[in-house]
Amino acid sequence: MISASGQSESSAHLDGRIINGAEIEIEDAPYQVALLRNGFHICGGSIYNVKIVITAAHCLFDNSNAIPAQNLSVRAGATYHNTGGQVVKVAKIIYYEDFGKYNLSNDIAVLHLSSALQTSDSVKAIPLARKSPRVGTVAFVSGWGRTEHGKYSEKLRIVDLKVVPRKRCIQKYYPIISHKFKIVCAYSSKKDSCVNDSGGPLASKNELIGIVSGGKNYPCASEGYPGFYTDVAKYYEWLMAAISQP
Repeated sequence: MISASGQSESSAHLDGRIINGAEIEIEDAPYQVALLRNGFHICGGSIYNVKIVITAAHCLFDNSNAIPAQNLSVRAGATYHNTGGQVVKVAKIIYYEDFGKYNLSNDIAVLHLSSALQTSDSVKAIPLARKSPRVGTVAFVSGWGRTEHGKYSEKLRIVDLKVVPRKRCIQKYYPIISHKFKIVCAYSSKKDSCVNDSGGPLASKNELIGIVSGGKNYPCASEGYPGFYTDVAKYYEWLMAAISQP
């Protein structure tokens, strides 16, 4: 069974998912937002511009049911997911048309906000990668997900990972994912993203290179198991079209 939701705590093999990371202030990752459902944190996201947030499509479903846009908002400019910053409602959701609810293929979505974010040192956009990262690239993933202590973090955390060959993810998770998946595979021993980090940024050299999608959970950071992230560069044209929709 696959869990396709950062909100789930089932005994699934895969989950949107910071283990053995460090606490940071939002100014260290000002492009990070918390995605809220009815005011409660469920996932992460990344600021593309003052009216657009990019996240994982699976964050926007409860099991196989789409969550209405009116139930969603984002908190930007906040070190803690439950207080501070700016909270803006989501006006419109655009999913990738072939998103796989049960296997996390094409796990990407664009959120149009109801009003513009106010930029500051704690609220900034992040450019999108135009090329997929090379193996060995150092990247950073941030979020408020489960930590090595098994609890969810109220304060933003970050961890460093290295991009590894895609085949490592395919070997570990086949047949759930395959060579057709447009993913970045990233790993560092005893470090990982975890439950409720889903949809958040995988960043390198001030570019968004990936979106937290899935990996092995229970426990996260299992030795030898990389996480997989939607490869932003592979979806660049689709993102531009989705962002430009009225």
